Amino acid sequence: MKRYRIAAVPVCALFCPLLASLEAHAGVAFGQLDDFQSGTQGWQQGFTSLTQPTVISTGGPNGAGDPYLQNVSSGNFGSGGKQVVFNTVQW
Repeated sequence: MKRYRIAAVPVCALFCPLLASLEAHAGVAFGQLDDFQSGTQGWQQGFTSLTQPTVISTGGPNGAGDPYLQNVSSGNFGSGGKQVVFNTVQW
């Protein structure tokens, strides 16, 4: 029975650039916070949804004057029917 050795250097040369590019595009940073002071900050439902998330200017976790994001779903079939929001800008 023959045994084969795989050199770690060529394997790393193939996969390290891939991992580095994934790390650069992993959008969540530790401690990242959306405070909604400047709008929805990229949060949305699908483009065809009639019920897009909106910012409510007061009543967030810090009380009066603290904005929060409100998302309403219709409960129907199709776009906007389920409670799903995503952010392609920063997350």
